[in-house]
Amino acid sequence: MGTASSASAPPPNCPLLELQLQLQQLIASAARTAVLSVSVDRINAINLAIGHRMGEQVLRQVAALLASESGELGTIARTAEDRYVVILPGADATDAAARAAEIVDTLSRPFEFGEYQLRLSASVGIAVSSEDAQDAASLLADADAALHDAKTRGGERYQFYTVQMKQTALKRLTLESELRRAIERSGERGGELELHYQPKVCIRTGEISAAEALVRWRSERWGLLCPDAFIPIAEQSGLIMQLGEWAVETACRHASAFRCEGQGASVAVCVNMSPAQLRAPRPVDILRAALRRHRLPPRLLEIELTESAVMADVHSATASLLEIAELGVGLALDDFGTGYSNLSQLGRLPIRTLKIDRSLVTGIAISSRDAVIVRTLIEMGHALGMIVVAEGVETEAQLSVLRENRCDEAQGYLIAKPMEVTAFAAWLRHWNTSTVTRRGVANS
Repeated sequence: MGTASSASAPPPNCPLLELQLQLQQLIASAARTAVLSVSVDRINAINLAIGHRMGEQVLRQVAALLASESGELGTIARTAEDRYVVILPGADATDAAARAAEIVDTLSRPFEFGEYQLRLSASVGIAVSSEDAQDAASLLADADAALHDAKTRGGERYQFYTVQMKQTALKRLTLESELRRAIERSGERGGELELHYQPKVCIRTGEISAAEALVRWRSERWGLLCPDAFIPIAEQSGLIMQLGEWAVETACRHASAFRCEGQGASVAVCVNMSPAQLRAPRPVDILRAALRRHRLPPRLLEIELTESAVMADVHSATASLLEIAELGVGLALDDFGTGYSNLSQLGRLPIRTLKIDRSLVTGIAISSRDAVIVRTLIEMGHALGMIVVAEGVETEAQLSVLRENRCDEAQGYLIAKPMEVTAFAAWLRHWNTSTVTRRGVANS
């Protein structure tokens, strides 16, 4: 059957066009055909550990395993480094699910490879021919869409194609394309990207200590979008690097303008840094260049990183964090309390601020358990010599509990919602001149 092999032999790489031709013949001759798109999830980790040459031999063994699982009438082809297609003529949804479950189970078992005992895992997308999918290209695309959904759900599972997946994939592709254009035009007047600012307030004095810069995308098609709608797409597509540089540059420019207008010489701007930015070579260079261009003292810039991003590879992150701290830029650990920090490592990092996640702050006024957890985190942060900020503060009762437990700063709707830069500048002028407003936070 050309370069696509029967189940009796391991398959070589198969050109997509030839695979489509073979699949089209099967669709024409069989009442029903199922296509399984199979991805070996952990092959990148194996390549890093034992090398690509050895990893290729592992993939050949995977091909043999898949061939043995495909049955006598099945067809299997390798279409990418870690991607296989299994074609099952005459199979219905039940048959396809059973075969997919066997593949997931087989590849999840440890197996011996030379001196190593390896554990792979697989994700499988399933598409079954019907009146709505009678051509090979559509069936393969549907299986790939289902595979993407399976991997998005954590992998090591199988997933059937649904019409909603195609709609979601099309929307995601459109968002990515338009986001790319928005980033390319971000330096132009009237660009679609914006920074909105939400202040952090000292609980003891009521003074503004900093403002977090939050990216917004004012899309012509979709309206005003918050980060949850497009940051994951930016991270998956690699656009996060350009987006992150734009955010740093724009925040430094705004902070410099605040100072020149006398709106708060001591108010720092806080910018979120993604894991990809942290892993990039010398992220400190981007910060240094932006600070110089806008003549902004490093103490007025703070970088926020999620707990999971830092702790996922704390050893490689440490060098970058030390360089940023030596520049004089502050470092904050965001969403603290929701991950699994290595506390011995945390104490060695140049982190200046801990931000307690809003999910832990929500119930502190009504749940003694939540209040104890937050109090413990505050005490731990202080013991490490850090400033502790509570996120998501929305009620006077929450603020009262935080004050009783000596939390340093608060951020949330009780203080202010995120505001676009002009509105924030006006709000900041009012806050700085209103003793009553400031005292209300400090003494409420």
